[in-house]
Amino acid sequence: MKLLLSFFLMVECAILAAAAFADEKLATASLPRNPTSVGAELLTPTNGVDFTAYVKELFGKVRRNWFAVMPESAQLGEKGKIIVRFQILPDGKLQESELTIESASGKEELRRASIAAIEKSSPFRPLPKAFEGPFIEMRFTFLYNLPVSAAKP
Repeated sequence: MKLLLSFFLMVECAILAAAAFADEKLATASLPRNPTSVGAELLTPTNGVDFTAYVKELFGKVRRNWFAVMPESAQLGEKGKIIVRFQILPDGKLQESELTIESASGKEELRRASIAAIEKSSPFRPLPKAFEGPFIEMRFTFLYNLPVSAAKP
């Protein structure tokens, strides 16, 4: 009897596991692809100061704010590539007079969303104390429904 019960439990577990796996695959397949991406470049010579953690945090903050201001047209598939250049002062404030669009393809609302993502992220964390420059200069590339390969010039 125990052997028969064990056999039925094993079969039942196998059926439940197969069903759960199928449900998981179905749920994964139905998740929407994220058609947008953003890239960041530090343009300023660092003079040996490690900015890895700083840029990673900056990138995450801008990306979160970008998703928050994403225009409906981008969510509906509008394509575009916006390249924004900006400076961050030692105290972490954005040098707003230096916030410029280097290149843009796509509608005005994509440009506005890219700029808003950066502005809403300011102020940033202060620059590393070991860095002695007057600012750092960053370039962000915002891709709307384009492959990551489109980020290359």
